[in-house]
Amino acid sequence: PARAEAVASAIRELDDDAALPRYLDQAMDVFGVDSQELGNGLLHLQPGQHMLDGLPGLAKGEEGFTATLSRSRALARDDVQRLSWEHPLLREMMGRIIDGTMGNTALSLLKHPAIPAGRLMVELVFRTHCPAPKRLHVNRFLPPTAVRVLLDESGAVLTDKVSFTGLSKNLQKVKKAMARDLIRSRHDQLRGLLTQGESEAERELPSIIEAAQTRMRSELDTELARLEALARLNPAVREEELDAMRRERSALDTAIDGARLRLDAVRVIVTVDQESR
Repeated sequence: PARAEAVASAIRELDDDAALPRYLDQAMDVFGVDSQELGNGLLHLQPGQHMLDGLPGLAKGEEGFTATLSRSRALARDDVQRLSWEHPLLREMMGRIIDGTMGNTALSLLKHPAIPAGRLMVELVFRTHCPAPKRLHVNRFLPPTAVRVLLDESGAVLTDKVSFTGLSKNLQKVKKAMARDLIRSRHDQLRGLLTQGESEAERELPSIIEAAQTRMRSELDTELARLEALARLNPAVREEELDAMRRERSALDTAIDGARLRLDAVRVIVTVDQESR
């Protein structure tokens, strides 16, 4: 009963996740999906004029579908799809954003009384990448892990001093034309900071790999020891099973050891006067 209640509580928490409607609204805008409010918590989603191809349930030239964020409304009507983090449309959008280049670069302005105008900062986010065979399910032990690096124009590392959230809430958008001019004028400096940022991030990788290998060895060594003990008592446990687990452990160890960091996002930040608009 306690476990069932915990599962039910987790489901209710997901149903009430305020981040989902915000993410959905932003994602539909990025991917060119039009939505129309139908009332009573219902939405009609349809392909926009400039929608990107290949989104589940939204082929161009077709009418789209009716959806809701409410579990009870979706259960009450067969013609209404429930939008959740597991819905094919949301999963496809998230997959494209994570694996593609969409939205992975930005330039923002920062107004701060303690920082003179014209200063440059670069925020880099790297993600672990482990090219292992799917059969190993390496994500059990090494899920995609983000490594953030924040540098100022002198190369000073500010990652631990300024949090991602604390920085983001003080940033302002910049027009595309101005962004292009700023990037062009600081091109060489940015190249140097990117190179330094990669080196800073690489310092974090060994501890990430070590932690993943420790998790893997702990789980598989325990299971292997259990099977070996069982094999001594039960001849039905074949040596081939033990060898297969040993090979899996060795393959996982090698795969995790080969994990690398891949640059996932870059944000260039320029400080401006408090009076600037």
